[in-house]
Amino acid sequence: MAKQVSNCIEFIRILIFRVINEILDTFKLLTSKSICLGLLILIFLGACKKYLKHQEDYPEQTQVIITRAAALSKEDPRLLIHYIDSLSKNFTSAGPGDRWKLLSVKSNMYIFNLRDTAEAFKVIDSMYAIVKDKVDRYPQNYAWTLYNHAKLLLYVNRNDEAFDHFYDGLEFAKKHLDSCDVGTFYDALGRMKIKQLKFDQAIPYFKKAAKYVGTCKPSPKEPGRIPFIQSTLNDIGMCYERINKLDSAIHYYQQALDTLYYQEKRYRLEKNITDYYRGEFLGNLGGVYALTGKEKQAEEYLKTSAALTIKPDCRCSESISSLNKLFKLYLAQNRFSDANNLLQQIKIEIDKNPSLKEDLDQWLLYHELSWKYFDLKGQTHQAYRAINSYYHLRDSIADVRKQLISIDIENKFKFKEQQQQLALLAKDNKIKNLSLFTAVVFVVMAVLIIWIVIVNLKKSRRQVLKLTTLNKRVYEQNEQLQYTLQDLEQSQRENTEMLLVVAHDLRNPIGAMTMLSQLMLKADRSKEDQHSLNLIREAGDRSLALVNDLLKTNTQKEKLKKEALDVRALLKYCVGLLEIKAAQKQLCIELDAKPTIIYGDREKLWRVISNLIGNAVKFSHSNTTIKVSLTPEKEYVLIAVADQGIGIPIELQTKIFDMPSETKRVGTAGEATFGLGLAISRQIVEAHGGKIWFESIQNQCTTFFVRLPTCVANPHTGSTSCNFPLRKF
Repeated sequence: MAKQVSNCIEFIRILIFRVINEILDTFKLLTSKSICLGLLILIFLGACKKYLKHQEDYPEQTQVIITRAAALSKEDPRLLIHYIDSLSKNFTSAGPGDRWKLLSVKSNMYIFNLRDTAEAFKVIDSMYAIVKDKVDRYPQNYAWTLYNHAKLLLYVNRNDEAFDHFYDGLEFAKKHLDSCDVGTFYDALGRMKIKQLKFDQAIPYFKKAAKYVGTCKPSPKEPGRIPFIQSTLNDIGMCYERINKLDSAIHYYQQALDTLYYQEKRYRLEKNITDYYRGEFLGNLGGVYALTGKEKQAEEYLKTSAALTIKPDCRCSESISSLNKLFKLYLAQNRFSDANNLLQQIKIEIDKNPSLKEDLDQWLLYHELSWKYFDLKGQTHQAYRAINSYYHLRDSIADVRKQLISIDIENKFKFKEQQQQLALLAKDNKIKNLSLFTAVVFVVMAVLIIWIVIVNLKKSRRQVLKLTTLNKRVYEQNEQLQYTLQDLEQSQRENTEMLLVVAHDLRNPIGAMTMLSQLMLKADRSKEDQHSLNLIREAGDRSLALVNDLLKTNTQKEKLKKEALDVRALLKYCVGLLEIKAAQKQLCIELDAKPTIIYGDREKLWRVISNLIGNAVKFSHSNTTIKVSLTPEKEYVLIAVADQGIGIPIELQTKIFDMPSETKRVGTAGEATFGLGLAISRQIVEAHGGKIWFESIQNQCTTFFVRLPTCVANPHTGSTSCNFPLRKF
């Protein structure tokens, strides 16, 4: 979002300046500049506001879609998917949060109603794609994506991965979300313990969930979000019931009912919601009363629970839990007729409810009840069939749960926590290791402390002796390095003086050569002689300039004498200077260029191109061709000098631009080289804001490339201009 806003503002700024400049240049209306600026800002800010508005969320419109889809899903779950997909295409203004909510509904429908896990995984991936770059804006959506992903992994028995996602979601919720969301993840971990049949270990997780959910409050932004702590209390009671702590179970079941009553009055919950929860809690409480011998009260609670939970639109396994418990009560009272009717009703409810029909635990309980009923009735054959089905199904369920039961959540928690602490431990690892070592010494080896101290003292003395010796050596080496540095400085001064002498001595013969060529040009001569003499004079002038710059190895941009020049003319001139030298080696220089104008220092660019073509001549074989080309690019020109010579060895390719260079080689005709040309060329090109590089194949060819900008920046307006007067080359 921030990047889009920044791009939009930058676009507005550039467009405003360009349009205003065009208007002022055309109509010369200087007084209208502020008016134009204001109008354009209003227009484009309005466009940006419209664009940003499309990123907003519309929860009311999204909730309408979900409500309508939920109504359709009662008839056929697939209608919900089609309805959401069709409306989403027309919901073009939907924000990221809107799209995520619709996908969340689809994922739950694929998992729990359609049992289509492949499509569910695709939807989960889409949910991640929406929120992965917007975690700061949608932290709750990201946490619930982890939660839904974990539930799906648990459903397909990828239990280790499911735990990792539950754990990651829990840690994320602790840092970024409120206590309601933290409690949800603790509740999920408790349910994993229930699936492992480790009810005593599930209780601490549910109690943590109740603690967090009990302190959270509904958000003003989410009025429909209510902390259902009563469900967690009910789960705690169920765990106590399964470990046969019935008094504690009754306490938590009753507490769940009391909390439901309080929530119903406080939040004005819908009657169908409160009826379902009340029926579930009464059924659990009735089941415990049956175990404690309060049969009359148990029967009353269980019948009330069945009436509240068994409804046509209920797809939950808890809907027939009360019937199962009531059946056991009838069986204990030898009320076989009532038990038989109830058993038939249980079978009917399972068959007509798709969710119950696919629940193996419900069928396992049904076969167990059938077995006990027929056994008490003395119907041996039917009891045998029921017990056979019971054990067969129990073995199947045990195989499915084997992997889940093997997961030790506590150890995994410890492992995850250890991973998180590794980064912190790394910072003070030395201190903690020393502390641990000291503790072990005092606890385990107290008798040997004196001996250890003596050994350490001896070691310290040896180390001090070694350090003293090393310090002496370092001191001696530093003195030697200082002397060496003084010698190098002296050598540098001598080299500098020698360069000055050479440069001074070269000026006289080169100046004399230039003056003689000028005198000879005053006499009447043929055009060919005049052309040759002009070349000699200009070469002498540039040689004098080269001598003057010989000691300036760092060319600065502000010292360049830039002007508009025709690169093609410059290339043609350089080729003309070197054609004679090339002809001596039977080489042909081809030039492919069109007139192109750039802004640069003519003398220094001449030096670059002359160096490149001269090197190509120096290292080319006889009877080959040197190709010089000029290619205009957007805001740049590309100059290429390609030869068919000896190439550059791989081991020298990284050093040819160094100053001084270590890559000096003899030319194909024995020409000498000094290794300075390419280093100076790179400095000149980079001072122009360009780039120089090469491509080479050893013993085959080498191509040098020079890219130079065609435009110059205006220091006052910050804009670039390519329109400047051309001086004749």
